[in-house]
Amino acid sequence: MSATQLCSSNQPASGGREWRTDGTAGGERGRQIDGVKPPMHRDERGTAAETDVREAAEGRWRISERNKHRGASRGNRRRRREREREVAKIVSILLILPERAEAEMAEAAVQIITLSRLPGNYLLLSIKESRAPALYYMLRLTLMPERRARHSHPPCTASTSAAPGADRPLLLCPCRQTREQETPPDFFYFSDFERHNAEIAAFHLDRILDFRRVPPVAGRLVNMTKEIRDMTRDKKLWRTFFISPANNVCFYGECSYYCSTEHALCGKPDQIEGSLAAFLPDLALAKRKTWRNPWRRSYHKRKKAEWEVDPDYCEEVKQTPPYDSGTRLLDIMDMTIFDFLMGNMDRHHYETFEKFGNETFVIHLDNGRGFGKHSHDELSILVPLIQCCRVKKSTHLRLQLLAKEEYKLSTMMAESLVRDRLAPILIQPHLDALDRRLRQVLKVVSDCVEKEGYSYVVEDDLEDHRGTDPAHSGPRRR
Repeated sequence: MSATQLCSSNQPASGGREWRTDGTAGGERGRQIDGVKPPMHRDERGTAAETDVREAAEGRWRISERNKHRGASRGNRRRRREREREVAKIVSILLILPERAEAEMAEAAVQIITLSRLPGNYLLLSIKESRAPALYYMLRLTLMPERRARHSHPPCTASTSAAPGADRPLLLCPCRQTREQETPPDFFYFSDFERHNAEIAAFHLDRILDFRRVPPVAGRLVNMTKEIRDMTRDKKLWRTFFISPANNVCFYGECSYYCSTEHALCGKPDQIEGSLAAFLPDLALAKRKTWRNPWRRSYHKRKKAEWEVDPDYCEEVKQTPPYDSGTRLLDIMDMTIFDFLMGNMDRHHYETFEKFGNETFVIHLDNGRGFGKHSHDELSILVPLIQCCRVKKSTHLRLQLLAKEEYKLSTMMAESLVRDRLAPILIQPHLDALDRRLRQVLKVVSDCVEKEGYSYVVEDDLEDHRGTDPAHSGPRRR
C-alpha cells in the first residue's frame, strides 16, 4: 500500500478514517479527522503520538471554528430569508386590502420593512414608501433579474424573478405594437392584440382614480436570450425560439391563437420591451373567486348579448346575488368607468377574494386590450352606468376633481408615467382621449342625476367614516 493510500477497513471509534504512512521504520499510525491532513513525519518537539494528539486537537479546533462560522452564516441566511418572506407576505397583504386598511398595515410593517434588504443592497422600503408599497414594488420590478421562465397564456409569458422572500412569479407581456399603432377598425374586440404599455398605463390610471385594484405593473427591457431562452425550463417554450431573416431573436410559444412564426415576438436583436406584473398572493394565502361579468359581450361575430338589446337589463341584475346587496354593483360601475377611460372592451370576467365574502372588492386584472384607439370612444362600454345610473360618491368626487384644469387627468397620467423605465408609455392622443372620455362619463352621471335625483344616483360610500356602513344596504330600485 502506498504512503497516501487510505484504508477502508477498521473504522476508528472516533468516526475518522484510519491512515498509514511508511515515513519511519515500521510505519506510523494516526487519524484523518474530518478532512484535516494528518502529520506525515515525526515532529522534532515530541514523539509521533504527541504530534498526532496535538495536531488532532488543533484540527478539531479549526473545524469547530469553521463550523461555528458556517453555522452563523447559515443562521444569518435563514433569518434573512424568514424576514424577507415576512416582508413579501406584508407586501402581498397590502396589495389586496382596501385603502383604509393599507395605512394601518403599513404602520405595523414599518420596522421590519426598513430593516430588510434585497440582493444588490437596495432598501426594501423606506418609512415613506411603506405607505405606498405598490409604487415601491413597481420600481423594484424593473431591477429584478429573471431566474426562470415558463410559458403562460397568450400573448404573455410568465417568468419568476428575484423578488422578496422566495422566487416571486411575475407576468411578462412583451411588446407587440408600437406606441403609435391603433387597433384596426375592422378588428373585433376579441381579436385585438394585448399591449404591454396598456398594462402599465392601467396600473397608473387605477391609482390616480383611487381604486387601487390593479396589481403593480412596470415596464422593463428584457434580454430574450439571457433572461428567457437560456433560463427557461419549459422545453415547449424553448423550441419556439428562432432567428429571423433579419437576424433577430424571436419566439412564439404555444397557444390557440397568435402563436406561430407569423405572429412571433422578435427582439432587436434580442432586446424587447415588456411589462412585468406582480402575481396576486398565492391561493393558499388568499383564495379567489372568478365571476362572469353581467355585462359580458357575446364574443361572437353576429350575436349580441342580452344587455345590448334589453334597456332594462340592470333591473334584472339588481335582483341577482351578489348584486342585490353590498357594494358589488357599485364596484362594477367603478370597473365600467375604468374600462371606458381606457377603451377596454374585453372585460368578460372579474375576480374577488373569498376572504371578505360579499363585502369584498373587484380586482382589475388583464388590461392589455386597453388604449387601442385614441380616435374612437366606445360608448357601449358605458352601458352599465347608463342603465343602472349608480355611482359611488367617492368615485364621483374624484372624477370631478380630475376634470379641473389644475388636476387634469391627462396631466396627472403624464406625470405618473414619466417615472417608468419605458417612458413615454402613452402618446399624447391617448392622454387627450382620457380627458375627452372623462367629460363623457360626467355627462352620463349628470343626465342620471337630472332624471333620477342625486340621492338615488350617488351612493354615499363615505358614510362609514361617520359610523354607518353602506355595505349592508342593497341597491336602490326604481
